[in-house]
Amino acid sequence: MEQYPIPIGNLIEQLSKLPGIGKKTAQRLAFYILEMEDMEVEKLSNSIINAK
Repeated sequence: MEQYPIPIGNLIEQLSKLPGIGKKTAQRLAFYILEMEDMEVEKLSNSIINAK
């Protein structure tokens, strides 16, 4: 298993809890999110919070 810095590992762990998302897909999503512009990440996180 690959070792990631704790914040990235936590992100992967949380993403992998979503239905249909395995560890490898969670890793891909995490690294995609890390490459996004800060404003886009903020929009994504706000959308999740507001939908809840």
